[in-house]
Amino acid sequence: AAPAEECEPPNTGVCDASCQDIVAAVCGDGIVNGVEDCDDDNDVNLDGCDTNCRYELLTRFDTVALVRGDAPAWCDQTENRLPNGVRNVALGDVNDGIQDNIDDGITNVLFQFLPTTQQTWDPTGTAGSVNVGILDAAPDPIWNPVPNASLDTSFGISSGDVDGSNIPTSLVPGTFAGKDLAMTGTGTASIPLMIGGSLAVFDFLELRVQAGVGADTAPAPPFAMTYAAAFTALETLDGTGTDGLCGNITVHSLANAPVPTLLAEGGDRACSQDYIPCAGDVVTPSCNSLLDVFVGGCNYFITLIDPTLPDVPRPGGSILALVRDEDLQGATGSKVPLADTDGNLDSYSTYMRFTAERVHPVGTY
Repeated sequence: AAPAEECEPPNTGVCDASCQDIVAAVCGDGIVNGVEDCDDDNDVNLDGCDTNCRYELLTRFDTVALVRGDAPAWCDQTENRLPNGVRNVALGDVNDGIQDNIDDGITNVLFQFLPTTQQTWDPTGTAGSVNVGILDAAPDPIWNPVPNASLDTSFGISSGDVDGSNIPTSLVPGTFAGKDLAMTGTGTASIPLMIGGSLAVFDFLELRVQAGVGADTAPAPPFAMTYAAAFTALETLDGTGTDGLCGNITVHSLANAPVPTLLAEGGDRACSQDYIPCAGDVVTPSCNSLLDVFVGGCNYFITLIDPTLPDVPRPGGSILALVRDEDLQGATGSKVPLADTDGNLDSYSTYMRFTAERVHPVGTY
């Protein structure tokens, strides 16, 4: 028998053709209906399902490698100055160190994809415009105790990278088209990488990305969540071959990155230039920076890094000549003066390749 009528007249915004009440979708009630991707019974961002009940799509870099040679034509600059300053024999060690720290769960760089409009959101990565946040993260000790993350494992997001609503504070515009990702706007972002045993937070100007989008599958949530029927999201990004990530790394950020312990005095590949190691991740007047190494070069029986200066002028300006000042510390570990580096947005063009895999957010730390 037909159910008893609940409303009249039929076929309105509140009454369907069978005279049954149409219940409006309410995000946060734990029930997936309407256009919702998910509903986890709350209205919090960065827990896998956002405050609009849209799936929170994040991927983690699982491989990263700096590449010598010319950068692809789609990059803002093609000279690729910074990687080309590192000799092949040394670049292999640099990339091995980057990868080891990714595999060990020490380096965790995430892309978060946010819809520009709710109507055009496509988590499969087939088509649509997005804003992309680049986030620092750490493996979640409950849901992701194994450092080398795999598909759909969980990460806490650095609270310094998001605002009070858990929205990324820095966003780069991008588009999905035909299962390809392109981020070609005038984006800026900070990307932390371990270089030769020391943390370097690279500030990129003109950040651009091209990557292929892998298959879309149903996410496997590590916590209680309900998805819409047949919901799927992209699994992987492939930024290898002629794809990848490129941009211009600022002098200021290189001057705030400590000299790699591998290359400093006492390191396994200590440069003959006698760079002074820093105590921790902070560059002080009494130790050297990664910028000092690029400006001064590094010799260890053979040349590891050629003396290399920035190739991209600051916006609206010209490149400032950088010279290490021996009077700052004596001949040992001479530095580029702070007055020449502080706030200096001259930059080194840089190209790298990467792959990334879908992961889940579990709040901030």
